[in-house]
Amino acid sequence: DGELPPRVRWTDRRIAPWIASVFGIYFANGVVQITMGFLVQDRGGLEPAPAVSITALMLLANAAGAMLMQLIVGPRLGWGPRALLRAGMTLALIALTCLTLAPTLWAVAASTFAMGVASGMASPGYSAGASLAVNAREQGGIAGIINATGAITWIVAPVSATALYGWVHLSPFLVALCLVGLSCSCSWWQLRRLDVASRARE
Repeated sequence: DGELPPRVRWTDRRIAPWIASVFGIYFANGVVQITMGFLVQDRGGLEPAPAVSITALMLLANAAGAMLMQLIVGPRLGWGPRALLRAGMTLALIALTCLTLAPTLWAVAASTFAMGVASGMASPGYSAGASLAVNAREQGGIAGIINATGAITWIVAPVSATALYGWVHLSPFLVALCLVGLSCSCSWWQLRRLDVASRARE
């Protein structure tokens, strides 16, 4: 028939805890990637020209961490969405703290790689958990929300991070740390009572 599928709202109580538990890492990733060129120059004492290739390597380390987790390690772990999201957000909080305080480029690289690993756990956990939280007819609606969650933070993070970095170098990382900490707390407390499997069968 021509009946439209049911609309899924951001405020749906089946979905909202998953969104609250992940948005911090999306914002943090935007901050890290948009400020990496500045970090390389400031903490490595490099001129703009040689900093370009180092910045590319830092971003590659971040992507490598995410790919390693999603393609190789994650499937072998066999963890459910909630466990993946919690582990990813906890690691993100640790990695971002280390990146905020990193005194050398080697420390920046290690922290950036760890942020990629964290994303490689948290993002699939969120996507799977939010998808399982709704029924089959709502899958189209939830797919849009899943993709839009990251997109919205990517609109805000680059602009705000650049402005904040120009004001006080540590400020965008401190804001990101607060959001990651909030999301990490949500992943442990708000998701505690959710029965993902039963929601999917409704």
